[in-house]
Amino acid sequence: MGAPPKYIANIEKINESEAKLVSYFPYDATANVDDYVWIKIPTNVGPYKVVSIEQGCFDNAAKLKEKVSRLSIGDSVAAVKAGAFKDMPALQWVDIGAAVANIESEAFAECKKLENVVFSQAITSTFNEDNVEYWQELKIADDAFRTNSERLTFHGAVNPNYAPFKLAMSANNSS
Repeated sequence: MGAPPKYIANIEKINESEAKLVSYFPYDATANVDDYVWIKIPTNVGPYKVVSIEQGCFDNAAKLKEKVSRLSIGDSVAAVKAGAFKDMPALQWVDIGAAVANIESEAFAECKKLENVVFSQAITSTFNEDNVEYWQELKIADDAFRTNSERLTFHGAVNPNYAPFKLAMSANNSS
């Protein structure tokens, strides 16, 4: 028998094949989290595809929340709910999966060290600039990345209709 998992992803079933991630915490709640960690939000938990990350999913894991420096959102996740990763003091880097279509209000608010957000190129590289409908699929709330960090860089496609580009170029884009 192998070692126990390091983390537990607590889900709520949406239907027979999909679930939402409601909390994420260390397997051993009494263990110290001494080092900074890279958390990879799973694409599947058991037979369920994780399609959304709910508000405050790390709120019940204060020690872990303080030590997450990198976060990768799986390619099955379509929605990052309001305040899902709010106030994660060590978070510096986020990888956004290819399926993310909606990032809600304050999803990454007050992540004061967040400097790099990488949007998946898996799908964007196949669309040309004339496909306006595709570029408008991703919705990002104006305050989703109100981090109060000194610098915030979005990595990914450059297209005037693409939400990360629009947000970066908007008049009220200050982090």
